[in-house]
Amino acid sequence: MKASRPARHPAASWLLPSALALFSLAAAVGIDLQPAARGPVAAVFPPWWSGARAMLAAASAGPVVRLGALPFIVVALPVAGDGFARLRGQGAWLLLNPQALGGCGK
Repeated sequence: MKASRPARHPAASWLLPSALALFSLAAAVGIDLQPAARGPVAAVFPPWWSGARAMLAAASAGPVVRLGALPFIVVALPVAGDGFARLRGQGAWLLLNPQALGGCGK
């Protein structure tokens, strides 16, 4: 007597390849978005912050270059050493490469 196999869900054949493709894409994009050790960085602050509040927070890490496409994104030039830590300490959620984002808008 043959053992019967449980029925497979129709999505089972494409689920693993799709998940691998998605993770590969996320890894590639994530590497490209990492800010350089030196140079400008796009600091993303909480979306409910005003542009003025975000600029003041970013200014604590170094000169502010410009606002990004949205008022809570600020492109700054953090000082060497602890600039990234200062931005995070002032409330930045993400630090991204502004060149990977198309110059961050403006």
